[in-house]
Parts: sequence; C-alpha cells; structure tokens
Amino acid sequence: MAQTREPNACLEPSQNHDNEILNQTVENSSRAKRRKLTSKVWDEFTKFQGKNGKVWAKCKHCKKKFDGSSKKGTTHLNNHAKRCRSSKNNEENGGKLADHYNENGNSTNPAVLKGKFVINQELNQLGVIRSIIKYGFSNLNLIKSDILLVYAEEKEKLRKYLTKLSCRFNLAIRFEDGCLLMALHFIDDNWELKQKFISFHGMYDYFSTTFTDVLSDWNIKKKIRSVVVNLDSEEVNEKVSSWMTEQGLVPFVGPLLSALCLADFLESYCRNGSNWEADKIRKAFDYVRKPANKHKFQMAIERAESMGKKVISRPLPAWLYGLNGLETAVGYKEAFLELEVMDYEFKLINLAKEEWDKATAVYEYLKILNDAAQRLSDTKYTTANVFFPKVCELYLNLLLWERADEYFVREIATGVKERFFSKYWLNYKLYLATAIVLDPRYKLDIVDRWYTEIYGTMADVRMKEIVDVLTHAYNKYAHDNCKMLDEMGRPCTSSSLQNSELVLYLKVPKIPPVEEFDVLAWWRLNSPIFPTLAIMACDFLAIPISAAAFKEGTDFENIHYCSGLDVDVKQAVICTKSWLENSEY
Repeated sequence: MAQTREPNACLEPSQNHDNEILNQTVENSSRAKRRKLTSKVWDEFTKFQGKNGKVWAKCKHCKKKFDGSSKKGTTHLNNHAKRCRSSKNNEENGGKLADHYNENGNSTNPAVLKGKFVINQELNQLGVIRSIIKYGFSNLNLIKSDILLVYAEEKEKLRKYLTKLSCRFNLAIRFEDGCLLMALHFIDDNWELKQKFISFHGMYDYFSTTFTDVLSDWNIKKKIRSVVVNLDSEEVNEKVSSWMTEQGLVPFVGPLLSALCLADFLESYCRNGSNWEADKIRKAFDYVRKPANKHKFQMAIERAESMGKKVISRPLPAWLYGLNGLETAVGYKEAFLELEVMDYEFKLINLAKEEWDKATAVYEYLKILNDAAQRLSDTKYTTANVFFPKVCELYLNLLLWERADEYFVREIATGVKERFFSKYWLNYKLYLATAIVLDPRYKLDIVDRWYTEIYGTMADVRMKEIVDVLTHAYNKYAHDNCKMLDEMGRPCTSSSLQNSELVLYLKVPKIPPVEEFDVLAWWRLNSPIFPTLAIMACDFLAIPISAAAFKEGTDFENIHYCSGLDVDVKQAVICTKSWLENSEY
C-alpha cells in the first residue's frame, strides 16, 4: 500500500550533501553573499563548506568534489578543468552556469524573481534543468515549460540513438499502483543489456489508447521483437496479441508474462490459495493461546521433544492462511498430538493424525511453489536464456501433481496450471526455448531433455515445433539482415540459408556448462563467425522476462504520488530522469 505523502513532498533533494548544495546554489543564489575569488579557476568550480567544516570545490560540470582549502592551492583544480569532458559538453550547449552570476554570486538573469528560481530557455542550454530533474526540486510546476522543453530535447536525442542501433527492441509494459510504464529493453552495439523508459501514464485504464500511440510516436513498431507484461489481464492480452498478429510477429502471437508476475502469483497462491482444514487448525491455535492452556501446551512440547520428535516453535499467527500458517501448524504437529493425549477437551477439536499428514503434504507442495517463486524473483537483471529450465521445472511439477492420488495435490496443480500456463505456456516455450538454444552451453540438447520429461512419447513432435520456429526465425534474420551469398557467389535462397550458420552453430561442440558465464561476451567474440545468429541472439537474449527488469529504474513512485504535479510533468520527469542517469549519447 502506498504511503501517504505530503503535498509537494516528492522529489525532495537527495539526502546526499552534494544534491543539497546543488539546490541551495540554484534557489538561494540571489541572496548568497560570497567573498570574491580572484582565480579564474573558480569560474569552473563552486566553493562550499561541508558538514565537518572542510572546504570543498565542486566542478560545475561533472560535479566531482576536490579539496578547496586555500592551503591546497588551485593547481589540481586547473588540471581537472583542462581534462573535464563535461565542461566541453556544457560549452557546446551554450556556455557556463557561472556566466549568469556576478562576482558576488548574485544572479544577473531576470528569471530569478522574489527568491524563486524560474529557469528560462537560455539556462536550459546549460543543463540546469537537467540537474534539477536528476537531483530533485521542491516544486517542478514552477518550471514546467522548461522541463517539457528538456524532455523534448532528450527524447529527440534518444530517438536518434535508438534509430542508429542495429538491434530490435523488446517492450516491457509495467502496471503498478494504477500507473502504466513502458520501457524498451535491448542489447546495444557494444553487447550491453539496456533499458530505456519511453512512456509513463498515471492511469493504466488508458492502456488501450496509449499502447499503439506510444509505439507510433517513437516510430519503433516495426522493430519490436516481443512484448512482456507484468499483469495477467484479458484486455491487455487481447490488445497486444491483436497488435502482434498485425505486425506479423508469428509464431509469437501474444505477450509473455514476466517472471515477476508469475512469481507474485505463486507467492499469493501460497499465502491465500489453499486453506485446507484451516478452521480446525485455527481452533487448535485459539485453544493453546488461552492462559489456562499455555502451560499444558508447553508441557506437550517438552514431552514430544523428549521422545525425539521434531517440534519447530514459532509465534502463533493471528490469522491462518496458506504457507505461513501451515508452516507454523506443521511445526507444532507433534506437540498438538501429545497435547490431545494429555487433554481430552483438546482432542475433541484437534485434527486427526491422517488430517495432520495431509496438512503436512499440502505444506510441502506449497513450499515447492514458493521456492520456485523465489528463483523467478531473482533480483539480478539477466538475459532471457536462464529462465527456460526454471519455467520447465515448475511446469513439469504441475503435470506430475495433476496425476497424484491425493485430491488436494491435484487441486493445487490445476489451480496454478489453468490460471497461468494454459494461457502463457506456448509463448514461454517458444520464446525461452529459442533464447536458451542461443546459449552455447546448451543449444538444442537442453530443450530435448526437458521435452522428454514433459511430453514423453510426444517429445519428438514438440521438438520439431521448436526446430521449425528456430529455423524460420533464422531464415528471416538472414534474409533481412545479411544478404548472404552461396558458394557460387549468388544470393542465397530461403532453402539454402538454413544450411549455413545455424547448422554450423548447432554442430560445433557445446562449451562447458559453468554457472558463471557471460553469454553476451561470448556472442561479442563470436559474432564474426556467426553474424546472423549474433543479431538474432542480440534480440532474443534481451527479452525482459527477468523480474528485475520490472524493478529497476527511476523512482517513479515518488514522482507519481507528488501532490499537485501535472500529469505531463510527471511523465517528462520520470522519463528524462532515467535518460539522464543512464545516458550513452
């Protein structure tokens, strides 16, 4: 649940002292009284006193801090000023911030009025607005027009940068706290995994109209490889599937559900989805909580432990739901069984031994699901190839549980499988299988092994589907990107393309399956050997299935909940802040 925020309390300057100094310099410049600094180097630095009394000099361009005491002199500051790349960039953009202040530190710009700093277009060129967006400001509506101008400038820079990239993009659509956030994920020309926000809207109800408009606005519709969402919604599913079909992104005809969404569902199911015999367990807990029964319960615990039985003592939960409640109950099972021997009244409300055994089994199955959720929720932002075995293991468990003798085990399997895998398994296996085939540690062998476990006698048929998808995708990449020639120097036909790189790659021996392996570094080194497959790997490995792909980025929640901040300013700040923090152009 979102925390209540005071009006205009968002985007406060960082607790970092550097950011406080930045905002103080901007907002209080008209009142500051400074001693004149004779050296020209001080045109490039801001002098201030730190909390411990030490004097610092901060570069106005790159924001690095240096010893600013008079004993230290200014030689080291002059040396930095000559080398500072940021200084050159600022000069190209229109000059230095110091030009707008006189020797006493008072502003010479009429935009400073009554102690409030309203920044005009001229100062935009100096990067002041960019600094405010990046580090925070108390009331962004005061400089709305300037923020929107910087947003437009940075957006155009990003648009040009994206246009130059040879890769395709994977779109992540994030719904959270009523917000709609869209981001591109891709591997750039230096083989680095990147994320760029392209849209923010305060109400995800606008998804139907926003989704295609954003893609058209950025002119990237034809470069989208996949769409990953973190919301299981029929409306979103239908809208995205229809759009992907129109774009010809077959056989990938629907969105892929993020690992974060699947993990959240599993955790929620473990928390609330199975309350088998919850009423009886709750009555047992209520009974031993009574002051008159606490001593007897402690005696039952000690008696069970003296007989070598395992008792795991935990605080008794006020509410009994799912995994946590069952874990506590199962931990006290042996103590409860001993208590009923000591107390006939408790025996009347306690679960029978067979019921306790079933409760224990339910707990074990839910724990497996919860462990799977934890693996899917790995906070490390990683490439898509690592998720195929994780999802396959979960799916295989559900298939096995569906054939279990116990009805409650079948109930768990059916609940999870029908809720998610009936809609998303096809895309999981096509996207993620393709990604892991492009991992030189595994190739097709790992798909074959998992499919043998999952499909049994139908494994060969399912494997053919994957090979056909892989071959079709490769041929399309070869046709669109490489324009290869055959051995006679003639353009390759569609039928001959499949006998080139893909076949060679699959025949080359796999590398050892070490856990710490940089798949992007491998493709960067081997792209001259497999140029077409390298482009394909670049696109598929960047699919943002990772839970961390939906967690990283700008602190948009603080901005979203900023009271009184205009919607268009929120989008401009959220996107521009992320661009400025991770700029490559």
